[in-house]
Amino acid sequence: MRVLVVDDVAELRRLLRLILEAEAGTEVLEAGSGEEALEVVARHDVDLVVMDQSMPGMSGAECIRALASRRPGLEVVAFTSMPDGRAALLRAGAAAHFTKPEVDPLIAFVRERAGAQDAADGARDGRGGRRSAADEYRSSE
Repeated sequence: MRVLVVDDVAELRRLLRLILEAEAGTEVLEAGSGEEALEVVARHDVDLVVMDQSMPGMSGAECIRALASRRPGLEVVAFTSMPDGRAALLRAGAAAHFTKPEVDPLIAFVRERAGAQDAADGARDGRGGRRSAADEYRSSE
């Protein structure tokens, strides 16, 4: 499964990429804006988009509406810390909402969508006491 993470904060995108690749068994692409997300989706076969609301230029809600017209059926989920942002993304068509910085529910959702539960469990069991990418993210809060 290929996931696109859209957020204007580069460090957050990188951490989400590491977490989702390691713990959900997905390939992750990144975009720093709504405009860039539209370009990535035009060039790549993306299965799921994780979208922030508040970004310079095109908002997450505007991007969701544009994606819906260009790629009907593409599933988008909101990942934002702002209550107003959550509402705007859900009204625009986001399938679900996850609140920053809580990554565990997002990981579970992506795992379910990817059908990668077994692969993720095997990777976690074999890490030999090393900290996972999710552990690193949680400790950086």
